[in-house]
Amino acid sequence: MTRISKSNRILSAIMAVFLVLSLCACASDGITETEPVTTAPPAKYSIGVIQSYDDANSEHTYQGFSSAFRDKGYHQTEFHTMSVVNCKGDKTKCKEAAERYVSEGVNLIFAIGEPAAVAAVKATKTIPVVFTGVKDPIEAGLLKSCETPDKNATGVSDLTPVFEQLAFLKELFPEAKKVSSVHKSTDENSILISTLAQSAAESLELEYSPFTAGSKEQLDSCLENALEDADVLFLIDDKLTRENVSKIIKEANKKKVPVVSSSEALLSSGCLATSVPDYTDMGYNAGELALILIKDLRSVSELSVEYPKVCVNKINPKVAEVYGINTDTLENVVAIKN
Repeated sequence: MTRISKSNRILSAIMAVFLVLSLCACASDGITETEPVTTAPPAKYSIGVIQSYDDANSEHTYQGFSSAFRDKGYHQTEFHTMSVVNCKGDKTKCKEAAERYVSEGVNLIFAIGEPAAVAAVKATKTIPVVFTGVKDPIEAGLLKSCETPDKNATGVSDLTPVFEQLAFLKELFPEAKKVSSVHKSTDENSILISTLAQSAAESLELEYSPFTAGSKEQLDSCLENALEDADVLFLIDDKLTRENVSKIIKEANKKKVPVVSSSEALLSSGCLATSVPDYTDMGYNAGELALILIKDLRSVSELSVEYPKVCVNKINPKVAEVYGINTDTLENVVAIKN
């Protein structure tokens, strides 16, 4: 979400996400609900955990993963051992950790983040790999299909929850009708997010107009056109928009157009709001997949890649105040610390 064409990757991701959307916001058709794991394994087993980055999302993911085991009665030391290597963004350490776990003969590798997932899949073709924090497993080279994994890996993708982001936008601005977006014209992930936003907007009865720029020099006219007739600007996070976010926010403020973002990273730069996956819940879902594989209830190829079941709406309280939004009256919304 081993390479296929750009258009096929985008189509594959869109089909997967709309399967999720048809079941409503951040819900997925989880095999884990129909086949709960409740009994302990006959023998002790080992799990190797590779954490790509040293950040809060990775830690929450691991906590969720561990909780899934505890909730099913699989207590560490009694039924399993779980070794953790935090690679702190070092791909070489990810590779070394994966190779070490393979040499130790662990029963399963849990890879948090794309570098860890790539390293694990390269290191073994037989040990099951469950990953999280990979937006596009196909683009990452992990799989050819997310619906029927063709390798020894499956997991939970953290693909940008575009539908939830636009739904939150509509909650904040019920009268909004026209949404414009800005992103780099050649950024593949941004193209995917914009394509998803187009379809999500239609479902939410919003008029969506994407505007793209290939360079910083083209951004001025792109932004001017995007703000011309927009009620809200949807800013897609890529290298171009991130490097020019202050300028974008400044121009949007002049037009009194609120800016919502495709990522939490841009909130502190002046964007108003976004919606993000609940990483603890994602880790929990991954733990359920891991238990199914360890129990041999299903093969990897029978476990489709899942998507976040729970999302968290986040808002910048200082920007909210500018638009007359009282964050205290919003339910299930987290205000970031400025």
